[in-house]
Amino acid sequence: MAIGILACVFIVTTSPAERVHVVDDDPEFRRAIELLLSSAGYAVSGSDDGDQFLTDDLPLQTGCLLLDLQLQRVHGMDVLESLAKRKEGPQVIVITGHADVAVAVRSMKLGARDLLQKPFPKKRLLDAVKASFQTPVNKFSSDRMLAAQSRIAALSKREREVLHGLVAGMSNKLLAYEMNRSIRTIEMHRARMMDRLGVKTLADVLQIAFDAQFTREPTRPVRDEKRQSF
Repeated sequence: MAIGILACVFIVTTSPAERVHVVDDDPEFRRAIELLLSSAGYAVSGSDDGDQFLTDDLPLQTGCLLLDLQLQRVHGMDVLESLAKRKEGPQVIVITGHADVAVAVRSMKLGARDLLQKPFPKKRLLDAVKASFQTPVNKFSSDRMLAAQSRIAALSKREREVLHGLVAGMSNKLLAYEMNRSIRTIEMHRARMMDRLGVKTLADVLQIAFDAQFTREPTRPVRDEKRQSF
């Protein structure tokens, strides 16, 4: 069930340090999120202004930030850029009603750990917030890099080319053109790639690619001029 009128309560056990801040200028949506997270045991605060969050929570070094990109005053990407300049900061989950590959790539490059497109299921939000406290993504880890590289090494040549394209911000349509394949074929390669990597979301795919420093490799898919699959 997508976020809307909250009809049920989720109860989980959290520690006092598990604080979530919600930055969204839609008051009804923000209150619904705050109620859901509070009922799940998190300490929740909220605001409708990204600048206010950066000023009021300047000392904040831990916790989770749910950040809407389409803010009326300061764009969410500007907030991400400001946070990216800090040595430490909250785990950021981006919320947007207009997600595409380019937005996801830019968000992840600026340090976001996940991206949720409105409307999203309550469980998807709760799982993302829970993961932000269990497996924080911030400083470079050689172990995480090697683990990500091992997962990518299991991909086929075509799956790696699709991954290159996604990291470059390409849509399925653009990938289909660059690789001289049908969109359906690209969708199949993409689904198999995500299955091999053991992930379900684009944000997870991009996080593995960034952990593996996959962006340092050539990111342009190889165009096959000989055939096109339909």
